[in-house]
Amino acid sequence: MSVRRLFPPLAPRPVNYACVDLTPFVLRLHADAYWEHVGLRPKLFQYYSFLNATLPGFLTYLETSFRRNPEWILFAIIGRRSQDTTQPELDGRLAGVIGAWNASAKDLSAEIAHIVVFPKWQGTGVGARAAVLLTRFCLQLPDATPLGLGMRRVQWVVHPDNRASIGLVKKLGMKQEGFFRWCRVLPDGWAGNKPRQGDPLEYRDGRNTVYLAICWDDWEQGGRESAQALIEKPLAVVV
Repeated sequence: MSVRRLFPPLAPRPVNYACVDLTPFVLRLHADAYWEHVGLRPKLFQYYSFLNATLPGFLTYLETSFRRNPEWILFAIIGRRSQDTTQPELDGRLAGVIGAWNASAKDLSAEIAHIVVFPKWQGTGVGARAAVLLTRFCLQLPDATPLGLGMRRVQWVVHPDNRASIGLVKKLGMKQEGFFRWCRVLPDGWAGNKPRQGDPLEYRDGRNTVYLAICWDDWEQGGRESAQALIEKPLAVVV
């Protein structure tokens, strides 16, 4: 079963709670607005192991990584406490994106990844709520309220220096499971850990990675309540 079956097109909004929606990223609706916010801000990706330097490059990345990959999906984060008059069809404003990678129906597991919150929305609580909503959607049972996918495991892979992200997911109930050294090669020019002389990619630094996860038993033993407490925190208004 593919992620397209795991994430059914639940109309009108797949995942939502109190003024924040997660809706599948649609190129004609979201791509230009996304690029307006991130195109000249490479610092937004300082903790990532990749960077799309141009809009065509980003569109190619979406096509090859998401649209053609049955186990990946990207959501647009829509804040609905204010409206974008240039795009009334959004029923709100595009605040960022969040993805689910390696969503396996066979193993009932997924990884939450590629979360980017635009600068104007950082500190408002929208990013935290998006992370909670997607985690909850993955772990809730299909017959629960709100409904979910019934997964057994959701993981979060993060740069060890991204303390804000690590702190957030620990509040959600995720537990650190490992610290993987030298598991990513960074893009050319990015600062990281220096490799040894003679390395096949000596001109590209490497990075370490922290693995965290929350599983169904964590969710049933207090994780659900932690998630609810996070999404009930008030949101700041962006105009």
